[in-house]
Amino acid sequence: MSGWWSLGDRAVRAHAREGWPGVYILGNSQGFPRYVGRSDDDVRSRLLAHARAGEYRFFVVEHKRDSTEAFLRECGLYHYFRNQIDNKIHPQRPARCGDNCPRCSYYH
Repeated sequence: MSGWWSLGDRAVRAHAREGWPGVYILGNSQGFPRYVGRSDDDVRSRLLAHARAGEYRFFVVEHKRDSTEAFLRECGLYHYFRNQIDNKIHPQRPARCGDNCPRCSYYH
């Protein structure tokens, strides 16, 4: 993953590719994750929405080839940071994904 950039319009447009699936981590201090998320089709739009919401100050992003790859990476990050992030609900599988979570076999 690359980043800990300031979560604002300019940085998101510079570092998140439009129209790509991806995963991201948000935080209020660099290096301290508070939220793990993904977009199945446009990670830039998702990060721009978070920037407008103003709840977090920094982000890292990782682009993926497809929604399944993004989901599997998000699951790994969710479990790794589970005790320190705000989102407590396990990531949902994207449409047309037959894979379970590789860490806990979650399948919903």
